[in-house]
Amino acid sequence: MSIGQSVKEDMILGQWMSPEKDLKVLCYKENNLYYAKVIWFKKYYSDIPDDPHCVPESQWLESVVMDKFQFKQDQWVNGKIWNLKNGKRYSAYIQLKGNDTLNVVGYVMFRFFNQKTFFVRVKEGQVKAGKN
Repeated sequence: MSIGQSVKEDMILGQWMSPEKDLKVLCYKENNLYYAKVIWFKKYYSDIPDDPHCVPESQWLESVVMDKFQFKQDQWVNGKIWNLKNGKRYSAYIQLKGNDTLNVVGYVMFRFFNQKTFFVRVKEGQVKAGKN
C-alpha cells in the first residue's frame, strides 16, 4: 500500500488467481473470520500423485483452502492454508501489497521457516468460473 494508505479488513474479499493462473479462489467473510474456497481450477490429467493424502481433483471445487483468518494490524493472521496437491495444512498469514496482490505466507511452527506465494486480484471477465 502507498504511504498514508492503510489496509482495511475487507480488502481481501473477492476473487484471486494463483501465480500459475491455474487456480482461482473466492475470499469471503463469515462470523468476522476470513476464508477462501476454490471456484475454478485448470484440470491436470497426469499431475495427480498416488499419495493417499492428496485430494483428488474431482473434490477441489468448493474446497476451503484458507481457513479462519483474523484481521489484525494490516494483515490477516492466525489462519490455516491447505495445499490440495499434497493434502497438507500450514499456519499462515496474509498481507496485501497494493490493491491487487495478496502475499500468502505458510509456515510450520515459526514464521521465519516459511514458504511464500502470491495471488492477484481477478478483474471482472478475466477467467470464467467452472472447470476446464
